[in-house]
Amino acid sequence: MLTRFPDSRSLWDDWLIRKLLPENHILLAIDQHIDFSFVEEETRDLYSLHHGRPAYAPEQLLRVLFLAYFYNLSDVRVAEELRYNLLYRAFCPLFSG
Repeated sequence: MLTRFPDSRSLWDDWLIRKLLPENHILLAIDQHIDFSFVEEETRDLYSLHHGRPAYAPEQLLRVLFLAYFYNLSDVRVAEELRYNLLYRAFCPLFSG
């Protein structure tokens, strides 16, 4: 079941990103210049709107896969990094919960 999760970034999160993360980091430039939202439209037919468990947002999954490929991380390692790496969490975005 495909559900659209609300944007979990708050004003506090945006301020924190600007203050703590390096302005010229490659991931922030990629996030700013590449629109990953196309994947939602491309994968819409693969999800049921009414049946099954709620799925992760396709854009979020693509961003996680991008991190794994870009930094040559295993699935286990990228999941571990997403738990505490603020830069990765800002890129995906994974600020809630």
